[in-house]
Amino acid sequence: MSKIFKKALHFLGTGDAFSRHPNNAYFRPDEDTLVFIDFDARNFMRAKREIERKLPKRIYVLITHMHNDHVSGIPTLAEWLKYRCPDYSDSLHICAPEKMLVYMARELFEYRNLTDDMVTFVTTDAMCREEKSWLISAIPTEHVGEHFEGLCYGYLLSIGYLRVLYSGDTRTLDPFIPISCDEFYCDMSNFSGPDRPHVCWELDGEALIRKADDCDVYVMHMSRETREALKEEIEAAGLFIARA
Repeated sequence: MSKIFKKALHFLGTGDAFSRHPNNAYFRPDEDTLVFIDFDARNFMRAKREIERKLPKRIYVLITHMHNDHVSGIPTLAEWLKYRCPDYSDSLHICAPEKMLVYMARELFEYRNLTDDMVTFVTTDAMCREEKSWLISAIPTEHVGEHFEGLCYGYLLSIGYLRVLYSGDTRTLDPFIPISCDEFYCDMSNFSGPDRPHVCWELDGEALIRKADDCDVYVMHMSRETREALKEEIEAAGLFIARA
């Protein structure tokens, strides 16, 4: 039987940047709130259906980094909420570390012509301080070259009674392995080159298998070819594959 599950997190897509539906997750921490983790434009229609299924009072996008497959759909979502979703009365709340929000504001206001009433920026520090927050901490990590240094994050989340660890796009497991959690959603690839931008099964699989002794480990952000190539090994090792 195939070990493909979804638990604390649901997914709009679990593919890589070049897939039909790239890796974007979502969850509802309470009855009134919907949180998307990143937002690619190709996943807009799936997100729209989830919003309309049970309209929240507040919607967040929690950003891991600013590659196109993680933020390209934010302007469309903000405009749709304002102009085509009359029962939603709030703005779209964008949550990220402060440095990332500076770049995001420039992108949305200067280049995409959004207005102040469409979006609200919330730093991760501020969100962590809120009472009963769904965000426990932001976790700096490494993904690609120097131009993204200090701009790539994973997150530790509180969803129901679960501590949920989400890697975002990362080339290293070092920031995540020591963190105690119930579920760990981890970036995955089968590229083992020295400049790899993602966790690699060949190089990092043993560390993930050890991590699975203490929590459920789900791998994500894989192309169809990578998923098919690694599926048997991943499942034989007791790990799970995230699926939309």
